[in-house]
Amino acid sequence: MKKFLLILLGFLLYVNAHAQVTTYVEVREPGTLLDLLTEQEIEQTEKIVISGNELSDNDYDVLKSMMARYKLRDIDLEQTYISVFPSKVFQGCTNLEHIKLPKYLIDTGWYAFSGCYNLSNIDLPNSVESIRNSFRECGSLTSITFGRRLRSISGTQSFYLSGIKEIHCKGSIPPDLEYGSFEGQYKNAILYVPQGCKRAYMFADGWLNFENIQEEYVEPAYSLQVKLYGGSFMWQLYPSYDG
Repeated sequence: MKKFLLILLGFLLYVNAHAQVTTYVEVREPGTLLDLLTEQEIEQTEKIVISGNELSDNDYDVLKSMMARYKLRDIDLEQTYISVFPSKVFQGCTNLEHIKLPKYLIDTGWYAFSGCYNLSNIDLPNSVESIRNSFRECGSLTSITFGRRLRSISGTQSFYLSGIKEIHCKGSIPPDLEYGSFEGQYKNAILYVPQGCKRAYMFADGWLNFENIQEEYVEPAYSLQVKLYGGSFMWQLYPSYDG
């Protein structure tokens, strides 16, 4: 019995030592992130979960400093009201490994994650409409999914020198795409498109350069029409994971 308790204690100590240190913080007023964190949290946090309002340049500087000087590697911004990232907001943050983007994000920002070599996992929300050179030189990023609302991948280097192997597009209409966005990856990366849409992507500028285009099942959107006096309104109802 004593031996069992010693083993259990050792196991618990091991788990505790290797558990990720996560900090939760609500930013109600932009520019206050630093004031909301203790010195210990700044130095020890490996993952930070932020909710609340938008962030200011000073708030982003705090996050970048925590990555450069201390242990922060994982950022969750899903519950913030950020719609557009500032240009180059996380450019060159080589210690960033994972980021969960705001659920209402529309524009990923000009060169926002350029040079984030260790960024291996990114949750791109379905609200995103525009990607602008955002993920250049993200060598550890191997797979990405584009939602139905994506309209354009602009600039010429959005995924240039990234490690993309799989691209999943949920939209039946190919977004605008410039050739340089996936330069160097058209031969090896697999482009997955909704069933019945392969032909559309094969003849769309930019997308036509992919040598391997495959169809996959994508749950369809549903329409709801409500008739009112004087007219009617139409909504598109997406599956739950579409936001």
